[in-house]
Amino acid sequence: MADVFLKMSRLPVIPVPVNLRNRMMAVHVKDLVRAASFLAQREDTAGQEYNITDDSHYAYCDFTRFLASCLGKKTIPVYVPALLLESSAWVASLASEALARFTKTRPLLEKDTVYYLTFDFYPSNEKIKALGFRFLYPDTKDGVREVVSELRTEKYLF
Repeated sequence: MADVFLKMSRLPVIPVPVNLRNRMMAVHVKDLVRAASFLAQREDTAGQEYNITDDSHYAYCDFTRFLASCLGKKTIPVYVPALLLESSAWVASLASEALARFTKTRPLLEKDTVYYLTFDFYPSNEKIKALGFRFLYPDTKDGVREVVSELRTEKYLF
């Protein structure tokens, strides 16, 4: 996400695809590490699968608006037909990955990112919470505020 924050911070205005209403899933890296440690210390969790995601249910367009506000950026609403958005993003990800292989760098857009943008799914974290695990950042917005602040402090964002 820090890479996304950096790229968005460089834009003069952030486009918000207002028709992108599918929800995103997120988890702060501190909660991810804490959850892995929590589960690894228990014998009754061996061989089990757990969804490690916070309690937020933000649509991508709403999250983009929030992130823009954290970055101090203005937004512009855009409407992109879903099929055009998906196909354009898919082609862009293929081109980005090909360029990255050629230049031996990380792609600007990956196929997995496109995949997550095109589906509306929100896995439940109730299974791990039923074991007594509590998230430090149950709301994505709290973690994002902290990360943006840290990235500014470290001079990654301007």
